[in-house]
Order: sequence, then C-alpha cells, then structure tokens
Amino acid sequence: MRNSAAFNRTKKWIKNERVRRARLIEEERARLREELSESQCYEDWVRCRTCLNKHRYRNEQFAASMCFIYMKQFKKPLDWYRCPYCGGWHLTSKKATRAMHVLQAVQKG
Repeated sequence: MRNSAAFNRTKKWIKNERVRRARLIEEERARLREELSESQCYEDWVRCRTCLNKHRYRNEQFAASMCFIYMKQFKKPLDWYRCPYCGGWHLTSKKATRAMHVLQAVQKG
C-alpha cells in the first residue's frame, strides 16, 4: 500500500512538472514573439529582402534621372520612391504618375 501511495505521488509530481515546464516554455515563446513584434526585426528583414533585387539609388535626384533614362530606353512609364526599409530610392512601374507629369511639363515648356 505504501508503494502504491508513493507511486501515485511520483506520478502526480511528474504530471505537474510537465505542466509547469510546458507553461514556462509557452511563456518564453510568448515573450520572444512579443520582443520580435516590438522590434519588427523579422518583418523588416522580410520586407527589406525585396530590396536586394532592386537597384538602390543614393538620392532622389539620381533616382529621378535614372527613371527618365529608363523610360526613354524601355518606353515604359516609371516612377521613383523612397524605401522605408533601406533608406534608398527605388524605381517602380506602379503608380507611375509623377514622372509622366514631369515629362509632359518638359515637353510642353
């Protein structure tokens, strides 16, 4: 009878220990998730990863001049924008209105 009671106590202790460890692990995971979301390191890395496939220009003037060169060469409307992740300037074909307005103003004037 004594062995049975000791066995049950040990069994209960093991179960409680597993629950306690699982809770600690989950708390640590939650803390790490919160840290990552606060610093947004991972999200910034994922977003900035797209910058690796694009040309990065140091300033807006250089990006704008390259935009006009490429527009003449490829006959495709382009625009430039400042990247919030790498801090450089990139070219885009989406919403290419600014460069078209400048080209139209230059052609008229």
